[in-house]
Amino acid sequence: MSSLVSLAFVGSDFQQRDEWRALTSAYIGKLFPAHHVMRSWPRWSRKYVHWFLPELQDVRARLKEINHLLEPHVQRRIVAREQRQRDGKQPLKSLDSVDWALDAAKGRPFDVVGCQLALTIAALHTSSNTTWNSLLDIVYDQDIIQPLREETIRVVQEDGGLQTVSLAKLDLLDSCMKESQRMHPIQYGVMGRRVRKTTQLHDGTRIPKGVITIVAPPAMLDADVFENPGKWDGYRFLKKRQQPGEEKKWLFAATCPEQYAFGTGAHACPGRHFAGTNIKLILAHLLMRLAPSSRNLAVVFFDLSNPNLKTHAGVILTKGMLNLPKATHVDALELELHWVTEDGSPARMKSGALLQPTVTSPVFSPSLVLRN
Repeated sequence: MSSLVSLAFVGSDFQQRDEWRALTSAYIGKLFPAHHVMRSWPRWSRKYVHWFLPELQDVRARLKEINHLLEPHVQRRIVAREQRQRDGKQPLKSLDSVDWALDAAKGRPFDVVGCQLALTIAALHTSSNTTWNSLLDIVYDQDIIQPLREETIRVVQEDGGLQTVSLAKLDLLDSCMKESQRMHPIQYGVMGRRVRKTTQLHDGTRIPKGVITIVAPPAMLDADVFENPGKWDGYRFLKKRQQPGEEKKWLFAATCPEQYAFGTGAHACPGRHFAGTNIKLILAHLLMRLAPSSRNLAVVFFDLSNPNLKTHAGVILTKGMLNLPKATHVDALELELHWVTEDGSPARMKSGALLQPTVTSPVFSPSLVLRN
């Protein structure tokens, strides 16, 4: 996922994308724990204490490295644009967010690195977790793997590869992704809003001015809307799309009052189509290249909304600590854990290694590696 995100954001002409991925992953891994540390201090003191907190010092150090890496790349783009304008030529456009930001700025100064980091933070871990959960659901349902592989291979053969139009034809895969998102949303509260004036709902509920409201995802498990809502059904949204007038309502990137993991209305996630494309590309490639099996597989779902992340397999992800309640063989789970160390280099727990009760690492989100 980080490879796709970095390609779209900083461009194919950025020669240090590997270093960029490592630095941004390390930055994100430190940013969220630092955020929780800051929230433990009184609001009035935060503008003073952040200078002295080690967690915030680490964040600033990573940010300085990222600035040093990215600014020359952006300056080269700006100089090339200005040179072409002086020559009376149209600027060359790259399909990445560096050019999008420069176009939107129209010559006004702005924080280029901050813009890139904001996009990366918004896109990387959310898409990674949705991909992870979709993959686990697919692997765990043995009956759906072969139909998904057949759909993917058929579309690739028809289009001569995975083109943009090809992704829109992967209807069953789209349905599986949306079903996983319905059952495992990355947030336990969406569409947060501050009430601007005291409001009374039709049932008499009074919402005072100034309070924060959220919509809870359990409504996406409503039996009045979804048949057998507690059971994962990869065909659920494919069947719904076959109803007259419902063809587009239940697409992965579509929003509606019944399925609002991306929010809904004017303030729905603006990057949901980009996220859906990346997730679908990764899953399609995995389906074509792997023959996953759920034999002896422990289903491990990770969420983002709780700093004390708990999984169905008893693994707890807590502020950079991967804690196991007892020594566990990775072979028993049929997976490998991958993370980024403090110096930004990748690390992994190899198959067959004995995990001790506590394995410490600045891990933010582990990734799954399935074996043939």
